[in-house]
Amino acid sequence: MTTPGYNAYDRGVQHQENLVDNDSFTDIIYLSAFQQLKLDPGRLRPLKSPLVSFSGDRVYPKGIVTLTVTVGSHPQQLTHQLDFLVVDCLSSYNVIIGRPTLNRWKATTSTYCLKVKFPTKNGVGKVKGDQVLARECYQAVLAANENYTWMIEEKEEEKVEALETVELVDKEPTKTTRIKMAGEDQEKTVFIMSQRLYCYKVMPFRLKNAGATYQRLVNKMFSKQIRRNMEVYVDDMLVKSKEESVHLDDLQEMFTILRQYQMKLNPSKCAFGVALGKFLGFMVS
Repeated sequence: MTTPGYNAYDRGVQHQENLVDNDSFTDIIYLSAFQQLKLDPGRLRPLKSPLVSFSGDRVYPKGIVTLTVTVGSHPQQLTHQLDFLVVDCLSSYNVIIGRPTLNRWKATTSTYCLKVKFPTKNGVGKVKGDQVLARECYQAVLAANENYTWMIEEKEEEKVEALETVELVDKEPTKTTRIKMAGEDQEKTVFIMSQRLYCYKVMPFRLKNAGATYQRLVNKMFSKQIRRNMEVYVDDMLVKSKEESVHLDDLQEMFTILRQYQMKLNPSKCAFGVALGKFLGFMVS
């Protein structure tokens, strides 16, 4: 679902002919718009992975730049620092706002009304597009056969860094986290084998509420870290740090909690010091 024709603000400069694209995996500012802002090219951070469109076209971004963006009208407005990929190719748009930013704004979009709504401290903010401008942009995209929905190409073979071997305390590398079942509930998991009946003493993930039960467990364990320096979804854990200097402290905090609850990790599925990666289908940088 795409909604063209919105206005955003950065450093007092108003940009029109922007695209709000629910299908885009990243936020993009085109090189011409970046140059209009008269920003120092030295602010660009390198990115080696190419962008890939649905048609298979590839383009290598000039880099990543962090911009302060304000959306909405006072007092119902939001101001965030957003990471944009700077792309040098022809486009009818200046900026593409993708799914990561829409999720951060907790925004809802309407293609029929050409409107975006989002919660703010002073009520519901909204931005409405221009029907005429949206139609002109759309026709220009069709005429030029432009690509505007991009995703970052992942390189499976490339490793960010070599990980040291981690020796588990219990000497069982294949052991996974187990949640003991209450005695009165064990008989509810009875299954038949060739000669006798068996039941589970620990919770199998095939149970209907197993995933929700495990999610409540990790939510309770990492309640003081979630949304601050960590995100957890079932058995997917992400430790995030705004500054590289504090990342080791954030990791130590997580490992302390894991040790407290006697939870083990599989070293072969762990990666550390990652600047860009995929988490639950989203690219996190």
